[in-house]
Amino acid sequence: MMFDQLSNSKLHITLFLLLSYLCNITNTYSENSKRIETIYGTEVITEPVLIDLINDKYMQRLKEINQYGIDYYVYKAEKYTRYDHSLGVFFLVRLYGGSLKEQIAALLHDVSHTTFSHVGDFLFNKVNTKDSYQDDIHYSFIKQSSLKDVLKKHGYKIKDILHKNKDFTCLESDLPNICADRLEYNLFGGVLQGLINLSDIKVILNDLKFKNNIWYFKNAQYAKLFADVSLYLSTNRWANHDTAVINVLATNVLKSALKLNIIDHDDICYGRDHDVWSKLVLSNDDLIKVGINKLLNFKDYYRVDYNDFDIFLKLKCRIIDPFVKVNNSFLRLSEIDKEFKKEFIKVKDLISKGFYIKFI
Repeated sequence: MMFDQLSNSKLHITLFLLLSYLCNITNTYSENSKRIETIYGTEVITEPVLIDLINDKYMQRLKEINQYGIDYYVYKAEKYTRYDHSLGVFFLVRLYGGSLKEQIAALLHDVSHTTFSHVGDFLFNKVNTKDSYQDDIHYSFIKQSSLKDVLKKHGYKIKDILHKNKDFTCLESDLPNICADRLEYNLFGGVLQGLINLSDIKVILNDLKFKNNIWYFKNAQYAKLFADVSLYLSTNRWANHDTAVINVLATNVLKSALKLNIIDHDDICYGRDHDVWSKLVLSNDDLIKVGINKLLNFKDYYRVDYNDFDIFLKLKCRIIDPFVKVNNSFLRLSEIDKEFKKEFIKVKDLISKGFYIKFI
């Protein structure tokens, strides 16, 4: 795949993040309104329940949970937080006409993520399952937090705003469909990788529609622009041998740290990335030191070996094959674009084979 994009995409995202930081300091117009800044646009919200939820400490915690988890420390990856993602998903659900309940669900859909995000799936044996660990604990997490009281104050029950509600089709949909959640992390990730820019996002969102529970593009050209980002991120960000190794090594360190009481369960489920990372790297325990060294230099400690392997993993395939409206029919992009179909099948087959890891 070839991506011919502007070289200043990362500058755009850096400026946005700086603006977001400044707005987080003074983003309340009054007690009755709050301004939200995202790369998709600016929104002033006046609904008290949304304002109170955003201001809640458990929602604010997401500012210190990195979207790409442990990658942030291993690769020194760009800053992209679960808070950025959650506000973005909320904005998109609102933009495309989701109900207030669905907007609340969008805002809170990732609030139960553990430290280092999807490392939690490896730690709690939820790799390559339909739902993540944070999905399993989502209800109980909210129930045990102050978010429950905020919802009750405004007349909502937790069950009313669970993100896996089958009626919330704007927010969630089965792969390979688009949904607001996937739309956001592909668009934001695409900008971070320089695959698309902010002008591309505007064009994509203008062409993309959500009607009668179906996400679809009007123009195959823009469908492909978006879907190509999904193809790239699927193999270069979410599902490859490096990703598997990094998460396995990070999980080993966390398990050791838990046994040694360097960290505890609350650090994993309610803590913040930097606090937990600091406890790990400042530890004087030799086992933790070795584990951190392996993690930071992971390429020196494994090889791909399909015959003699220590671990075999299957990671979630996140490729999107969007609908395009052609006359009065909805066709998958793969049905009308041979080039995309070829790449789609190639990447899907690659990920479906799984990842064979031999530790050195």
